[in-house]
Amino acid sequence: MRVRLPLLALLLLGLCTHPCAQAQQPTAPYGEWAALSVGSQHPDAISLALGYQTTRWDLPARVSFGYNGDFPFGGRPDIYALTLHGQTGWRHSGLHHLMAQFVGLSLGYRTERSEVPTTDGRLREITERQLIPGLSATAQFILKPLAPIAPELGLGVELFGNLNLVQSHYGLRVALVVHNTL
Repeated sequence: MRVRLPLLALLLLGLCTHPCAQAQQPTAPYGEWAALSVGSQHPDAISLALGYQTTRWDLPARVSFGYNGDFPFGGRPDIYALTLHGQTGWRHSGLHHLMAQFVGLSLGYRTERSEVPTTDGRLREITERQLIPGLSATAQFILKPLAPIAPELGLGVELFGNLNLVQSHYGLRVALVVHNTL
């Protein structure tokens, strides 16, 4: 296993930097891609994100909407956050890969439900809601193994993080990407 991982990384690096990988014909004067990502921050939580990225301007821009929180089985989540991200960054694209990094601002809406005992021995549910500004970062590494057949599709990983005053978090998501091959 220790030998296979460096060999796989070397193979991926060779595919991404090979001169043939840069010979892609764009279908638009700028690049756009949408990513649907699913992942986790810790074993009991789920992270979902839907993002739109574009290179219409000098710097690539990203707008995404995310859910981070408990993954209840058949019930309501006790803690969750809905977050809107506005980011700018860098991107590199080739025939068989797409890499991008984004940093920017986020605005989250966090809900936490808990039960507290009352004086008569019953439990009362309390819901606390907060609006949370923060700083966010995202890094994407997408492979396009079907590039000769379907160059618009990619599958990869997305690293994410959000720094704020209430509940900073980071994690890893698997991303399915649809783009205009630029």
